[in-house]
Amino acid sequence: MAAASQASTGATSLPLELQQHIFDFLDSRTFAAARKVCRSWRFASTDSVTLERQLRKLPIAPPADVARETPMELARLCDEATRTLMLGMRVSRQPDLSQGTQPELHERLRTHGTSRGSRSVVVDDGSIDSYESTSSLHVLVKQRQLAEFEGLVSGGPWLNTPPLASRHLALSRGGRLLAIAKERTIQIIDLLAEGNSSVVHTYGTWATGQSICGLAFEHNDYLLRVSWNDGGRVVYYGAVAVNSASEECADMLHWKGRIGLKHIFVDTTKLVLPSVDLESSQEHHRLAGLQLLQSAHSGFYFAAQQHGGGRSSHYVYGHIRVAQSGIDGASTIDCTSVTMLSHLDSYLSSMPYTLNCGGSFADDRGLWENMPSAHEHHPSYTLSSDGSLLLLAERSKKELRHHARMQLFVYRLPSLKEVDYQLGQSQILHPNEAFIASFEARWGGLKRRRISMKYEDFEADCSALQPKEREMHRIGRLPICLGMALGSVTDLTFRRINGKEEREVAEYQIDVSTNQGKTQWSLMEF
Repeated sequence: MAAASQASTGATSLPLELQQHIFDFLDSRTFAAARKVCRSWRFASTDSVTLERQLRKLPIAPPADVARETPMELARLCDEATRTLMLGMRVSRQPDLSQGTQPELHERLRTHGTSRGSRSVVVDDGSIDSYESTSSLHVLVKQRQLAEFEGLVSGGPWLNTPPLASRHLALSRGGRLLAIAKERTIQIIDLLAEGNSSVVHTYGTWATGQSICGLAFEHNDYLLRVSWNDGGRVVYYGAVAVNSASEECADMLHWKGRIGLKHIFVDTTKLVLPSVDLESSQEHHRLAGLQLLQSAHSGFYFAAQQHGGGRSSHYVYGHIRVAQSGIDGASTIDCTSVTMLSHLDSYLSSMPYTLNCGGSFADDRGLWENMPSAHEHHPSYTLSSDGSLLLLAERSKKELRHHARMQLFVYRLPSLKEVDYQLGQSQILHPNEAFIASFEARWGGLKRRRISMKYEDFEADCSALQPKEREMHRIGRLPICLGMALGSVTDLTFRRINGKEEREVAEYQIDVSTNQGKTQWSLMEF
């Protein structure tokens, strides 16, 4: 016990000035961990000069200045930067799981199939083969033919040939519905039913010169996310009840009805982003690769890429509201209700921190050596179960390979208090008349309404709790890179293992399923 007591007091028995001098040589992650060891080390780390030197290693603009800020302000900024940049996050990767020991079927799944959960589907040679996956084998459970009819239906042909690639297939959460796309035709098939009566389809007559390049069932199969090759355009088909607590999955009756495959829930080309004046810039902001994440506040949180406006491409996290429209009261997205909640940096958008912040930020640049490019128009996202983190899967373009490689990143999102404040502010601000006039001139005689918007520079992530301090310093929301996953992503899950009441250590588990295997990560934040 005496030896243990001496060991516990050995470091704290050093003179305070010597402890602070040692802290100057620590990297950012080690310094953040040292501040949480004990009260003595925490007190030693509050020296203004020590904090300034450590903060200058981080992506903060403008750099911290001991001559203008008090030790309390610097310590608060350091705590905020530690949380935003996830300096206390520890990542471990589990061994990858392959698709099994059937190489021929594995190759068919990679090129003409898709998987979700324990169910896999292969569409090849005019037939649809459904497999149930076990630990090492795929067992054939159902086989049926593609719908084959002659002539034109709704202005387009029936899909009577297999799709060109696995990304043109999507399996529902329950494993019963299969969506197939080719060029501009979409079909949804009930795999357990017989005959062509169990098929519903649509044809994009408005998408001249475009083709579908991605499909995904979302929100308990009530929405179908369709990605087009036109600059990251995304169209959602179907409809879903906002803030619904039901976990029941949609069936074929939903997709055959008025609010099914014939109903467009949102078209991202019609979204109007908050701006001071649409006519003041020749190049407007636009969203690409948008994905609806979670229903909240009478709408949905979303993640997307933002391009244009004379700024580097980057990712954004925002909110958009749902409105009722039509004779049958079908829900659709209100295209003028976009609220930007956070700017998520990419490789190019993070350059101002490296070039302009000065100090010794370049010394810790290795923490963010791998960054998303935001140039891949069809990424995948998912929120953690507690809504504090965002998982991004982006196709890697660093290497040209026959097999796709997905690079995964994790971003820290604004707190729930900040989000509630920003959404509340977006409802009380007065509309911009010039903005409304520009919007109506662009889209035609639409009904004038109160537009929810905020007048701010969306490059800055303004805080609801400390607005004055955030005007002084901007912390870049840079992600941590988890690594690579082989194949195209078919499913993402991100859940917190321990409860929210456990504040000391937050544990998360990430499961990434691709058409070539499964990968799992464990995250622990101290």
